[in-house]
This record gives sequence, structure tokens and C-alpha cells, in this order.
Amino acid sequence: FNNGFSNFYQNSGADYPPFYIYILWIIGAISHIFNIDIDLLLKIPAIITDIATSFLIFHIVRKYTSFNIALLSVIIYVFNPAIIYTSAIWGQVDSIYTFFLLFAVYEFVSDKPITSSVLFTLSVLTKPQSLVLLPLFTILIIKKYSYKMLVKLTCVSTIIFLFLSKPFYMNSSVSEIFKLYISSYIEYPFTSLNAFNFWALFGMF
Repeated sequence: FNNGFSNFYQNSGADYPPFYIYILWIIGAISHIFNIDIDLLLKIPAIITDIATSFLIFHIVRKYTSFNIALLSVIIYVFNPAIIYTSAIWGQVDSIYTFFLLFAVYEFVSDKPITSSVLFTLSVLTKPQSLVLLPLFTILIIKKYSYKMLVKLTCVSTIIFLFLSKPFYMNSSVSEIFKLYISSYIEYPFTSLNAFNFWALFGMF
């Protein structure tokens, strides 16, 4: 917030993609304008997104089954210790890109491929791990629509990706953003890095 977006990555050493940096800019602005301790604000985006995800889960499940099962699905999610710990205690941002991914899948099965593409792009711009679903989306687009639709959605995603990335590279080529993703995968060569996943059962790193 103090120094702006241009040359942010060159000066900060941060490895998060641009979209979450925009969120941090908003937090910085609120902290500055209202003189609030920034430590009190940092976990709020993840917590808000957990709440939004719970509403999305309810909406999705309710579309296909009963109210009680939809409510039970929400309860299982919001009271999952991993969800509570990751966002409210640890302050990680995984819930943000998870929300975008879930929303993207829902919009895709609801025959809204362009909206789905936008949401998927936002998830990738939040955390690189989102790219793990790219092959699945690619196969489903070709199977359900066509190669022409794949090209169209790729163009939409590319434009959004570059548009949101450019403010961080005003003094250099926006292609530098791809180095950020490559360096992230090189820096974290783990199947589980403090993650609550299957691989953690065989060693957290």
C-alpha cells in the first residue's frame, strides 16, 4: 500500500501471485485510513471466503438434494478443524483460491463456461496450486464443447491474467509473471508442506 504495485515483486521477494496482493493492498488501505492494527485484519479475507464457500456448498448441494443434507454438508465444512485452523488460526489464504475453484466447477457444470474460465483464472492468480485442475478443465471443455471453445476460453483467461498482472510490471515485461510461477514450483518441491492432505500421512514434507 505504501509503495504501490509497480516493482512490488522486485522489492519484496514475495512469491504470491497478483490477485492476493490486491487483497493485501485493500487491507493496507483499511489499516492506514482507519488506523487499525494490520495484524487484526490479515485473517479476515480467508475467514470471509470460508463463509462464502459454506454458502456456495449449501447452494450446490441443495440444488441436487434435500435441505437437511445441504445443511449437514455446510456443518461438516465449517466445523472441519483443518478449515478452522488454516484460516482463523494460521491465517493462510488457501480458502480464497479454493472458493474460486469450487465456484468455477459449479459454473462449468451449469453451462457457464466463460464465467467458469474467469473464476478459474482468479484462482490461478491467487495461488499456483490451482493449476493442478487445468488438465481436467481442458479435457472437460473439449469433451463438452469443442476445441473452438477451448481457444475462446484460453483467450479470455489470458487477457484477464495479463490485465491483472500488468500493474506489477509497469517497468518491465508482463511475461516476468511466469517466472514467478516457475520459481514457486522450484522453491516448494513438496507433495505436502504443512498441508492436511493424503500425502501428509507418510511424512509432512
